[in-house]
Amino acid sequence: MKNNGQIDKVEYRYDDSSIPPEYHRSYIISVTSNKAQIVIDVYGDIILDTNFVIDTNQFTTLVTAAKQLERAKSRIRKNVDGASYKGIRLYYQDEVIYNLYWDKAKKMEPYTTQFAEQIQALIPNLKELLDTPYIEEHFN
Repeated sequence: MKNNGQIDKVEYRYDDSSIPPEYHRSYIISVTSNKAQIVIDVYGDIILDTNFVIDTNQFTTLVTAAKQLERAKSRIRKNVDGASYKGIRLYYQDEVIYNLYWDKAKKMEPYTTQFAEQIQALIPNLKELLDTPYIEEHFN
């Protein structure tokens, strides 16, 4: 990890597979020292963008956990048409200092999966938020 492990933003991304828009939900959770933001989109159309307040201790715990992620070089997913994938990015002063993407074909260390779940847990009612309806006529 670059920058002696200094991290000021943690990002988790889920890009859904190629399925009809009414079922497709991709999202990014961005976490900084005082908030967790989720942006949910359907093929690029943002259907939800909301923030949740977190405390400094939650962010510090997340940063500490981030330093235990796989030490392998950044893995950038290969462009597999139609496949879903997940990713973790760590930032310091708007520079990506760690970048990892994976899909079903790539098994991750359990710690990486647990870290992704820790990020997702900062969003209350994540499953319900992912059910936000996509009303296609609003985007035409």
